[in-house]
Amino acid sequence: MSGYKLTYFGIAGLAEPIRYLLSYGGIDFEDNRITQEAWPALKPQMPLEQVPVLEVDGKFLYQSNAIARFLAKKFNLLGSNDLEAFDVDATLETIGDLRQLLAKWYWYSEPAQKAATEAETKKKAAFYLGKLDAWVKKNDGYFVAGKLSAADIVFAGFHIIFAFLLGKDYLADYPNLKGVIEKVEALPAIKAYIAKRPVTEYTTLLYNGDLPKFDRISCEHRARPERLQEPESYHSSKSTMSNYKLTYFNLAGLGEPIRFLLSYGGVKFEDKRITHDIWPQFKSQTPLEQLPILEVDGKTLYQSNPIARFLAKKFNLFGSSDFEAFEVDATLETISDLRQVLAKYGFADAAQKSATEAETFQKVAFYLGKFEATVKKNGGYFVGGKLTAADIVFAGFSNFLSYLAGKDILVGYPSLKSLVDKVVSQPSIKAYIAKRPKTDF
Repeated sequence: MSGYKLTYFGIAGLAEPIRYLLSYGGIDFEDNRITQEAWPALKPQMPLEQVPVLEVDGKFLYQSNAIARFLAKKFNLLGSNDLEAFDVDATLETIGDLRQLLAKWYWYSEPAQKAATEAETKKKAAFYLGKLDAWVKKNDGYFVAGKLSAADIVFAGFHIIFAFLLGKDYLADYPNLKGVIEKVEALPAIKAYIAKRPVTEYTTLLYNGDLPKFDRISCEHRARPERLQEPESYHSSKSTMSNYKLTYFNLAGLGEPIRFLLSYGGVKFEDKRITHDIWPQFKSQTPLEQLPILEVDGKTLYQSNPIARFLAKKFNLFGSSDFEAFEVDATLETISDLRQVLAKYGFADAAQKSATEAETFQKVAFYLGKFEATVKKNGGYFVGGKLTAADIVFAGFSNFLSYLAGKDILVGYPSLKSLVDKVVSQPSIKAYIAKRPKTDF
């Protein structure tokens, strides 16, 4: 049997969904809960200097979302077909958006900012919770296809942190979500884990009393940057389509990696580019009031990262084994982290840019340095010495990232520059680039 070791702090945080998944899968894992005092010595040993990290037979898995998907596949919790797998993935992404929204507000704002943004944050949180509750109601008590999936287990695993951030009774208006948590926590293996897990102050108070009020708690693995608000819009799923229809604004942004992937796959797609002035009339019709959206034979796919993973699997760009698939997935997550760092900087005003420039480009150099070393190590590609979705997505974002940075981010990183050159030289992607509309970014 494989050996599993999960390393995280002695709290629920980002690790509890992983602990739930491992428990559900019947894995006897080492639950390595480290102290804040031990973290500085351990930090440089981690792939991205962050936790959680799951060691599987000596291989380090990182990025909590990618770990969850790796385990979900192993334990048959990703649905019964590609579209169900997409729905599970998109739901996981939406749960992650809710968590990041709340974390940014609660932990990483100054007191004045926290007070000023509380109403807006809680309104957005109610939007996400309302959507999630409706999906569960529609799907007979589960998030996807009327059966247990990783989405249900991950949401239940985040229950502690959501209750801490929003208050113990945050599910009062969401009975379907409450039902999901009750079902998950009643599963024998997860129930057994809960019974024996270490007691922390706010887990005890969640189940037995009132939650405390903390000004700050070290619950995240690191200060996460603001997620770029993905201004997404919609085309009606009732419209006639031959195959694929991508709807986004007339710019590269979050749409370009998807356009690169579709082009690479030889898919003739409708590249619908809308203007910002017509966006308000479509916004409320979208699954999450955002873009890009990809329509596939009448099925509307949303959330840009799950769309990329869906296409990657379809076009055999997700590696040749489960571990290679994990590496592709984790790299996509890390590219997204880099994008969020630069988006926060790139869309800030002049004063904010000046105040955060040094810290921002220190983080950018950290990510690009990691990427450069990985590509160099793997024969000119991110994973396995061959073309994968990670390469195409990075290339699709390269101009946008440079726009946000205000300079060419590839300068000083020859392996990354060579990688981008190889991707844009792919005949089908090259043909797309030659005919795409000219935009500023």
